Amino acid sequence: MFKNWNFPEFFRMMSLMQRQLWNYLITLFLIAGIYSAHMILLAFINERLLNGAISGDKELLTSAIVLTCVVLALACITSPLAMYLFDLAVHRALTHLKLRLFKKIQELPVSYLEKRHSGDLISTITNDVNSVEQAYRYYLYLLVEAFIYGTGSTIAMFVLDWRLSMLMVVLGIASAYVTTKYAGPLREIGDKVQATMSDMTVQWVDMVGGFRLLKVFKISGFVLERFGQKNEAIVAHNIEKIRLDSQLKGINYLLSIFSLIGVFVVGSFMAASGQIDFGTVMGIVTLQNGVAFLFLNFGNFFTNLQGSLAGSKRIYDILDAESEPERYNIPGTGDGDEAIALRGLDFSYDGRKKALQGLTFDIHPDQMAALVGPSGSGKSTVIKLLLGFYEPTGGNLSINGRPLSAYKLEELRDQIAYVPQEAFLFEGTIEENIAQGRLGATHDDVVRVAKLANAHEFISDMSEGYATRVGERGIRLSGGQRQRIAIARAFLRDAPILLLDEATSALDSASEQLIQEALQTLMKGRTTVAIAHRLKTIEHADVIFVVENGKIVEKGTHQELLKQEGVYNRLHNMQFAESLT
Repeated sequence: MFKNWNFPEFFRMMSLMQRQLWNYLITLFLIAGIYSAHMILLAFINERLLNGAISGDKELLTSAIVLTCVVLALACITSPLAMYLFDLAVHRALTHLKLRLFKKIQELPVSYLEKRHSGDLISTITNDVNSVEQAYRYYLYLLVEAFIYGTGSTIAMFVLDWRLSMLMVVLGIASAYVTTKYAGPLREIGDKVQATMSDMTVQWVDMVGGFRLLKVFKISGFVLERFGQKNEAIVAHNIEKIRLDSQLKGINYLLSIFSLIGVFVVGSFMAASGQIDFGTVMGIVTLQNGVAFLFLNFGNFFTNLQGSLAGSKRIYDILDAESEPERYNIPGTGDGDEAIALRGLDFSYDGRKKALQGLTFDIHPDQMAALVGPSGSGKSTVIKLLLGFYEPTGGNLSINGRPLSAYKLEELRDQIAYVPQEAFLFEGTIEENIAQGRLGATHDDVVRVAKLANAHEFISDMSEGYATRVGERGIRLSGGQRQRIAIARAFLRDAPILLLDEATSALDSASEQLIQEALQTLMKGRTTVAIAHRLKTIEHADVIFVVENGKIVEKGTHQELLKQEGVYNRLHNMQFAESLT
């Protein structure tokens, strides 16, 4: 009977409340208890009023009226306070849950985030948390209220007359049995609805992020059609949910009607034969509402709960995910003079073909090294390993003479400043984005590094200067402006190692010149690893490593590699030919 009730998942959903759980449960039962108590007492008051009116007993009537006033006064005083405490517990629990999710996502490894769409994560923080809120704020409240009110009414009915009460119990058991039969199918639909809502959020994020492409390539109709298909799927799932829900409610409603008619008919015959007084019959009829309320809301609870359980499961998919480790257990090279040393380094993504195969190279302090090679050769993978985004699957890696295992990942990243191919800016001001390079940076610090990055002039020309808001992902700035802010952020970091991931690609000549000047200043006194697509940007590198199929196939300066007439020479000639066309 209870196999479809998902008790383990229900208890896990409740555990999301953490420290607020007991406050929530106490206030929940308090509110439900207050309501149930005054409703049950009103049934006994009805019995007294009717019997007093029929018998003409004024004392009985007076006591019933006084009791009514007392019950209502107590309810008016206690209910608002209990409801305030209840809402406060729910609000605090949900606020803490969102903070937990936000913190957990920051702790997840890059490998996890690269496998999931950002829209899917946003859907969990919004749609799935909202579905759990519905359970806390409404469904559980109705369940507990129905349970206390229904159970109390049943006990009170047995006190008044056990014979009529047995009829209610039989019909109530039938209602509970029917409810359990619908729980499984409703849960399946709840899972489908939450998953489809996540897919819709993904499409929303893609549409907003790629709106320029939608217009340029005229694919709005295609995207709209895909969104419409997901929307229709949600409609279909909800229609199926409504169909099952309506069937369940209809059956429970019929059972409650049969129960009410049964009490009236049997009670009337018993009263006519003198086995019971009319006041008791009316008291039981009043209490019958509580029993019907129990079984009707019992069914509604398990109907509505399924979507919340599906949302809770998706929340735990994130909370249960393995966080990024504190450090990687990768040995060093045994040497101590190199700023960066790799020996036989291997790596593959999820057990697929090796992205790096026995990669070996050394970079000395203050040296500028470049990684070049065809797309997919493994250059960006090297950067990801140096940043600690992934753990090498084999080989040795040392940073500043210490093995990778000697660093916590936070300590490792303190050694590195990073300028990506596409500068990411957070919503906020220019100053806030630059200051992210070092916590506690002053305005003077920000201005100083902006000047070094050739960014101060264009910032000063803006009406709000450093207080200018950059928009989502820096959309209000040009590509060159965003890149110079990223370089200023790297200046502020002031780390001994600098990683450049094609930092000047896709820029106009004027912007590239300003950025190259800023980068030359930034590289002074630092060990630099630069990935370059355009070879002219790394012609003055101290050493160039040519990567192909995850291996170093050539090494040398620009002039030395040209003389070898190998991969580098071929890439150089291709780019030179392209520049002439």
